[in-house]
Amino acid sequence: LDPYSYGDSFTINVLNHVYEGLVRYNQDLVIEPALATAWEILDDKITWRFTLREGVKFHNGNPFTAEDVVASLARVSHETSPLKGNLPAYVSSKVVDDLTVDITLNGPYPLLLNDLTNIHIFDQEWLVENNAELPTDIGKQVEGYATYNANGTGPFIVESRSPDAKTVFVVNPNWWDTPQHNLTRIEFNPITSAATRVAALLSGEINFTNEAPVQDLPRLAASPDVNVLERTDLRTIMLGLNRR
Repeated sequence: LDPYSYGDSFTINVLNHVYEGLVRYNQDLVIEPALATAWEILDDKITWRFTLREGVKFHNGNPFTAEDVVASLARVSHETSPLKGNLPAYVSSKVVDDLTVDITLNGPYPLLLNDLTNIHIFDQEWLVENNAELPTDIGKQVEGYATYNANGTGPFIVESRSPDAKTVFVVNPNWWDTPQHNLTRIEFNPITSAATRVAALLSGEINFTNEAPVQDLPRLAASPDVNVLERTDLRTIMLGLNRR
């Protein structure tokens, strides 16, 4: 459940239900405000000033402030963080006031907003109380409190989690934004076998799968109870050549 411990796309997509960043992409891939409502580049060209959204609360009821942003950026950029490369130009951040934070970079850098779409904001008090100020690397089998517990500002709250079995989210009634859905509960059930996933979808055991084998798409599309959605993937797959 720690978005700073493992950087695969599916994990990030799931945790986007729980945690939020300062900015986000809309459905047209245009960056829009999220926990930050405005931003500007200061005269030195390397400092970005963000104005934060007022009245936002974490799932435990703590108010969202600039201290949370500074703690989160320090956490993700720490040398122990497996995701520190996601902020390549980051140098430091500081609190200006409760709802204003400055982020300083190592030089003029136009891609900061893009980078921040995948940087989720933690509750600084919650991190300190649970000795979770530094991230753990789940890829190296290192776990911490934030691995199995979550406290974000997002539209869903983690109700329960059984690793490798089921994770249950319930709707956050105090979310600052307007929901674009009618869901009250989401259950994530990991099914490693593609054939079993397809069978579960066709039988109605599950309502959605994000992956299905290409060879099964015609069969799924032929089912009156299944809608198959195909979209261009945002992932870039590359083949690196060793020219040494």
